[in-house]
Amino acid sequence: MAKTQSLQGVGVLVTRPKTQAEALSKLIKAAGGHAIIFPTLIINETHNRQKALSTLHKIASHDWLFFVSANAVHYAAKLLGGTFKTPQQIKIAAVGKATKNALSQYKLLADLTPPHTSSSEALLSQLEGQNMHEKKCMIIRGEGGRETLKQTLQSYGATVSYAEVYRRDCPDSDTGQLVSSWKNGEINYVTATSG
Repeated sequence: MAKTQSLQGVGVLVTRPKTQAEALSKLIKAAGGHAIIFPTLIINETHNRQKALSTLHKIASHDWLFFVSANAVHYAAKLLGGTFKTPQQIKIAAVGKATKNALSQYKLLADLTPPHTSSSEALLSQLEGQNMHEKKCMIIRGEGGRETLKQTLQSYGATVSYAEVYRRDCPDSDTGQLVSSWKNGEINYVTATSG
């Protein structure tokens, strides 16, 4: 069992979106720290809902679905009315454990998930030995994400499409209290996470 480090009296700035900050904040508080929640982005539905929905309705014609985040899972499910109708022969890849857990909430099992690290590179390393030539792959992601997964799958001979189901926006936040906390030495650590 891992030993928990004490954060007694330590201020930790949590920059995750508000809906995702709670779990990390609870861990910080449990270790004696003070969590200061200040989201640096908000997750919203895609600007192009119709295009995303049209792409998602083509799931059955694909060999592989690649979910790049838990947000990708939740926003795709929301667009599809809360359920996935995924033929059994389609393989599903999750970029990490949080994404795999999100899939299980919709009764989808990931065929491929990196065991330790959550990244496109770790996911691609798990594809070793898989014949991707002429496979149809759909990457379910946010608007404007990284191109690594698509480019690598294409280099393996796969045909790749995107279903961009969410977007990242900057919140309209008042930084006054944050700056004051920073100047007063109340912030000792800043978190920067993804997923």
